[in-house]
Amino acid sequence: MEHKIGTCTAVISAVLLCGCAGGGTATVESASCTALMGMQLGQRQARVTDATVVAEKDGVPEHCHVKVSLNDSTLRFESRLPTRGWNGKMVTLGGGGLKGAVFEPTRPFFSPSIIGERYATMATNGGYDYPVRD
Repeated sequence: MEHKIGTCTAVISAVLLCGCAGGGTATVESASCTALMGMQLGQRQARVTDATVVAEKDGVPEHCHVKVSLNDSTLRFESRLPTRGWNGKMVTLGGGGLKGAVFEPTRPFFSPSIIGERYATMATNGGYDYPVRD
């Protein structure tokens, strides 16, 4: 398990450094976001399976949505990287080990300041996929 956590940490760092380097006024161009697609991370132990720019909608600022899967595991994670005005901080969204889904930062049980203050976010499925979550 420690190996997986170390890999996740390396992968998260790589995605954030590639996506939002330079806090405060950082921007992620559309081409930079989509260029993450297919990138091998963590000594080729993980791969970016999707990277798309999501347009601003319903008060959620435009962001780069990055999905990563570990090659030898069911563990997945997603990051949302603000394309403009990143505050230089990241928040990790957890599920207390009982998750089975990657929760979006807009869920009502997370603070609205995560979106409003333009944090980069990272959330995992906890290593498994639960069929349905509310």
